[in-house]
Amino acid sequence: MNSSSMSETRTALDLHLRLAVFRRDSYTCQHCGLVGSYFSLEVDHVMPWSWDGPDDFENFQTLCGPCNRRKGNRYVG
Repeated sequence: MNSSSMSETRTALDLHLRLAVFRRDSYTCQHCGLVGSYFSLEVDHVMPWSWDGPDDFENFQTLCGPCNRRKGNRYVG
């Protein structure tokens, strides 16, 4: 799979799972507890994608933007 196809696949995956992750997490940041909206929250990999973390529903969590940037490319267990 070339990088363009991979990027398109990841984008489509994010679109399909984003709402499901937010609903599962009650639109709440899993680190600080902020209750947000579709536009203020982000889907994060618990085990970072760059560490070969899977694109599995169980590996996603809802974070607000500031918490996601603080977490960065780390695993916070």
